[in-house]
Amino acid sequence: MSAVADKVKDMSLNEGKKDGKKKGEKKPAGSLYLDPQPEFIDQRIAMFDHYKQKYDEEISKKEKVPIKITLKDGSVKEGTAYETSPMDIANAIGKSFAERQVISKVDGQLWDMPRPLEGDAKLEFLDFDHPEGKAVFWHSSAHILGEACECHYGCHLTHGPPTDDGFFYDMSINNGETAVTQADFPNLEQVATKAIKEKQKFERLELTKEQLLEMFKYNKYKIKFISDKIPDGTSTTVYRCGPLIDLCVGPHIPHSGRIKAFKVLKNSASYFLGDSNNDSLQRVYGISFPDKKLMTEHLKFLAEAAERDHRKIGREQELFFFSEMSPGSAMWLPHGTRIYNTLVETLREEYRKRGYDEVITPNMYSTKLWETSGHWQNYKENMFSFEVEKETFGLKPMNCLSEDMRVQTNKGFLALDEVKDQWRDLKFANYNPETKQIQYLPASNFILKDAANHKMVEFSDCDIKSDDKSNEEQNLSMLVTQEHDMYVQTGKVTGSHEDRRFEEEGTAKKVPAGELVDANLGMRFVTAAAEGVDVAGRKEPLYKSYLGVSEQQNLAFLQLYGFWLGQGATDFTDSHVTFSTRKSSDFAWLREIFSNLGFDNSNENVKTSEKVEFRISDTKWRDFFKESNPPNSGKSFADWVWKLNKDELRAVIAGIHRADGDENNPIYTSSYQFRDELVQVLLHAGYTADFSIKYPKGAVRGYSIDEGVLSVEKYNALTPEEQANFKPILADSDSWSIRYAEDGSPEPCVNPVLYSDKNVRAVDDYFGRVWCVTVPTGLIIVQRVVKNAEDVVVKASRPTIVGNCPGHAVMFKSRERSYRDLPWRVADFGVIHRNEFSGALSGLTRVRRFQQDDAHIFCTTDQIGTEIAGVFDLLKKMYGIFGFEFKMELSTRPEKYVGDLETWDAAELKLENALDEFLGKGKWELNPGDGAFYGPKIDIMISDALKRWFQCATIQLDFQLPQRFELEYKTDKGPTSRPVMIHRAILGSVERMTAILTEHYKGKWPFWLSPRQILIVPVGPKYYDYAQKLQKRLNDDHMFYCDVDVSGNTLPKKIRTGQMYKYNFIFIVGDEEEKSDSVNVRNRDIPEEQGKNAMVKVDEVVKQLLDLKESKRSDNKLV
Repeated sequence: MSAVADKVKDMSLNEGKKDGKKKGEKKPAGSLYLDPQPEFIDQRIAMFDHYKQKYDEEISKKEKVPIKITLKDGSVKEGTAYETSPMDIANAIGKSFAERQVISKVDGQLWDMPRPLEGDAKLEFLDFDHPEGKAVFWHSSAHILGEACECHYGCHLTHGPPTDDGFFYDMSINNGETAVTQADFPNLEQVATKAIKEKQKFERLELTKEQLLEMFKYNKYKIKFISDKIPDGTSTTVYRCGPLIDLCVGPHIPHSGRIKAFKVLKNSASYFLGDSNNDSLQRVYGISFPDKKLMTEHLKFLAEAAERDHRKIGREQELFFFSEMSPGSAMWLPHGTRIYNTLVETLREEYRKRGYDEVITPNMYSTKLWETSGHWQNYKENMFSFEVEKETFGLKPMNCLSEDMRVQTNKGFLALDEVKDQWRDLKFANYNPETKQIQYLPASNFILKDAANHKMVEFSDCDIKSDDKSNEEQNLSMLVTQEHDMYVQTGKVTGSHEDRRFEEEGTAKKVPAGELVDANLGMRFVTAAAEGVDVAGRKEPLYKSYLGVSEQQNLAFLQLYGFWLGQGATDFTDSHVTFSTRKSSDFAWLREIFSNLGFDNSNENVKTSEKVEFRISDTKWRDFFKESNPPNSGKSFADWVWKLNKDELRAVIAGIHRADGDENNPIYTSSYQFRDELVQVLLHAGYTADFSIKYPKGAVRGYSIDEGVLSVEKYNALTPEEQANFKPILADSDSWSIRYAEDGSPEPCVNPVLYSDKNVRAVDDYFGRVWCVTVPTGLIIVQRVVKNAEDVVVKASRPTIVGNCPGHAVMFKSRERSYRDLPWRVADFGVIHRNEFSGALSGLTRVRRFQQDDAHIFCTTDQIGTEIAGVFDLLKKMYGIFGFEFKMELSTRPEKYVGDLETWDAAELKLENALDEFLGKGKWELNPGDGAFYGPKIDIMISDALKRWFQCATIQLDFQLPQRFELEYKTDKGPTSRPVMIHRAILGSVERMTAILTEHYKGKWPFWLSPRQILIVPVGPKYYDYAQKLQKRLNDDHMFYCDVDVSGNTLPKKIRTGQMYKYNFIFIVGDEEEKSDSVNVRNRDIPEEQGKNAMVKVDEVVKQLLDLKESKRSDNKLV
């Protein structure tokens, strides 16, 4: 590392609260800019200008050859390499067109509009309406926010990504001693507005890691990003706008003037890297638009969304609430229950008309069922499970990792933001506990949970510990949810260091991480395969220059190092180091090694016919080996070993094998630490590896007699008389046999489990996103790393919730089925549970207990089209009642799928034809390769009154579950066949649909769904009796929800109370109404007529109300 890196490497990431020094005192609240401005701003600019000038000079020397630029419409434009930019092409199309474009795409990659093209290219332009264009626009706006914060506070910025609805920037102000307040917002907006008016260009510059460390040496957070995310010898980009220069991969808008409206929305606290052990930071959120009208509309939208918030309306209308006694489970009050039941009953009515059979299935099943269905393997962490009479049961069928974890894939270790957008295209390392092999297979699901205070467990000391104790953060650690299953061997640990061992060691099994937080509990867990060691921060190998080892001598030296590590030096003196061996096969080998290294035969000392010593009389060599973790201090690889390449590592392994191995391949050791390190080295060198115990502590490892030693096998071949002359040799400690082979070798070598017995701790307040990739075996391979400095947060795919499918499959199999029984449409309003983290719970939209309108159709392949059409008709009916617009998307066969190709093709064709017939050709979207592994699916998105889109309904074809449960029916020709299973949900869950409808209607429920349909208000006590008789008549005879206000409040206050609760109708009754059996009707939705209504006969108004209820109209008109 550079001198700069050496200076900053010890900067702590959790000391911000301890240092009270300030870089400058802020002026009063009215001051926009810190005075003086931080010195690092000018220093940063000077360095940028210096390297930017060099870069521009390099570009000017590039050969300017003609190039062809192909636009999206197929037209071709002429240009010049390193001169013509996408902005030039856009301006040629039209100035107004160019002004509307946010960013360009060159050969599929986002590209700054002013950046010159470098060769022939396909060019596309994206405006603010395009999701990627919007993300770039908000990313650039985040830089303007960062500039404002830096100028106003003199803060140290960390990172500032776009989000789904704007952007934010995290920062440390005065070493964590200053907090952002809402009073600062106007000042920040003024600084940002000034920057916008200046039309500051976004300038891109590529710098080396060393240059970046120099540029950001004042900022420990940036140093952390640079050190961890940018490999040595590589480079990345920074972007400048005005005085701000930030580490960023870009791209950005052409200049800040494209931002026409900018607003700071809110602030909060956060932790650096989402880890509560790190500095507490300040986070400022903002929003921006390329048009002021869009800002006005957005602010109105935010205000309206707040007014419609179902949690707010739920409180005001006394519909539901939540209790800490059962977090995530709604307590439905009487009026909320009315809505709940009406939704369910409405679907029931449709089921009866459409030939569905409603069933009731258990809430809990034995895990045997979930194992058959696949839920237990893939979703156990999100299931509530418990034991009854020594058998485990689960309530509901997800594995969660921290945001700063990486998962092993066929493209290397990838972090959350590298996985979430491409998980369907990746193959993940799956550990199969039965075959003990790792396979790379596609994931069946991806889950991303919101940033919240999650309960986690951190496993440290799982990798090789560095010699440099200050560098322990380089050790591999894992951070997983407390419910996450770890595939481990567990047992009590006794002893320490070399004597460390398990007691009552069992077979490997899945254990929730939270159960492993025990100081006396050790574990071995599955490790990564090749490239499973993170070498960032390891020391560089300096032995060549220090000892004078040439390139020709390199591998010979490394074999000697491995031999020394395996066999050990017999002696260190003031001037030499001695190597020795008793194996005659090693004599010639050591002579050759010493000859290659330039040592003559005088170094050889024949002690006996069975022992030869080789001595190096050089203090440098002596010091080198003495300081490289001498074996008599506990075997351990030197830190520089991890920086060796594959061939060099294999040379070290060859030396170890010669010292501690045999011809049958295994290497032997009695050191736990060396065993685990050696396994990692083997993996890092591209081998697969396994270990097993050779001799447990106290076991007989051989027999001795004066004349020599016998193995157990030879001893057992002796007669009892001969055996009497020998004494057993007992193992002082566990001895291990380590096997290895080339990766992919047919030899059954497997990836091992490693040992850890310390630094296992609970993290109760991890603030960050957690995520899961669901794989077939349920066992993935992960590492914990830091996030990218410029990660982009976008929504991830929602998990597919399937709760009752296994129960319905069991029902189907409960008796013999015939083709005459099909299609069998079975519906279930079963209660489902999902073990959501407490920090992720949110109103009715993220709960732990919910009820699904789950239904399954078992049918033949020929019946798929007709059944899908029937589901479409039900969707149209229900969503039409609610007043929802909707759109549909077909997801087809993924790369990895079950079933035969012919069945898939036929099923997809049937779905396409059904969509064409229902919506019309071209009126639905195709999502190729995005289907579930068990069948194609159709997702239905609905739009509410605020034009927000939600996915509630889903239709999935399933070829897998009928196979897993061995479902069969007799065909018309005699033999049996498997049915197709169609998963189908309309509401999704009653809870979530209630939340959507509450906000859609803004609490003004249509009469048929309203929990408060009628309020009768007598003008005085004299008319209470009439009012109550009328209430009974409306409720009992016609099943309306009618209330009477007989409180002591005044008439106007009673009316205002009815309006506040949004009763559809308020009936005023007094003397005239009682005499004529009438009511005076006030309609909630026709305020201009309230107080002016004529009396209406009760029989007439009942007839009108019944029509309004039965037709399920939303207009609230009595006709």
